Amino acid sequence: MVLVTGAGGFIGRAVCHHLQQNGIAYRAYTAEINDFVRLRFELGGADSVIHLASGETRGRDRWLAWVDIDGTNTLIEAAKHRKIDRLIVVSRINAEYHSRYALLRAKGMVEQMVRDSDIPHTIIRSATLFGRNDRFTNGIVQSATWPFAGLHGGGRTPFQPLWVNDLARCLVETLGRDDLTNQTITVAGDERLHYKEIVDMVLDSAERDRILVGIPPIISYTLNRLRTAVHDRPPITRYALERIANGEVADLETVYAQFDFRPARLQQHLSHLRLAKFGRLLPI
Repeated sequence: MVLVTGAGGFIGRAVCHHLQQNGIAYRAYTAEINDFVRLRFELGGADSVIHLASGETRGRDRWLAWVDIDGTNTLIEAAKHRKIDRLIVVSRINAEYHSRYALLRAKGMVEQMVRDSDIPHTIIRSATLFGRNDRFTNGIVQSATWPFAGLHGGGRTPFQPLWVNDLARCLVETLGRDDLTNQTITVAGDERLHYKEIVDMVLDSAERDRILVGIPPIISYTLNRLRTAVHDRPPITRYALERIANGEVADLETVYAQFDFRPARLQQHLSHLRLAKFGRLLPI
């Protein structure tokens, strides 16, 4: 039986669906990740944990500290009490303990805690994800205020976006892969696109005509601070801007090499964005 933390989130819903499709018993954990007593109770009878809970979508460092760092530490302690056989954790490409960027630094700290825990584990560093109700493509649409769409830093950085259902498939298959125990692997899409190409593709799918305008980073970050002050979950967070500025690059064959299937292309899963032409704010 598998406990899935963050089961009510974007990745969590896809993972639970795949577990169900594969006939794997699971328990969806959506309660407070820092509740040691509750976690220890919910871990009863579980063999493995897929840890997805994160404060990233809030766009604030205090949520990373509370959910990602403190929450993971609490989960590890509870898992030790229950003698869990496997801990699978989703991280980020470029995660680094000493990174100058808060999100990547927090993910690097999480990775180190997991490695130091002595619990058999697999860390999966994921590229930016897309899919229905994502924060990546929907954020682009919601931020494209007529008649312009901003390109942070000019839109030249490369991405390899990964369909959320393909990540979920990788996570579920990892449960049965002893060769991935105590390993850190990377998963990303097998097409490399510049951010401008992604914005073009997304806005075209959403049937939004916009003039693409390069925005200097200092202006992007200033606008983001204003949005963050107003919105609890801004369409594009500071962490997303940092990814757009630096890009994400991995081996184009990484999913095929590790899991023997080809991930979906971005263009294949953008039809849901057409809802945006009716002026509806998509739930993210």
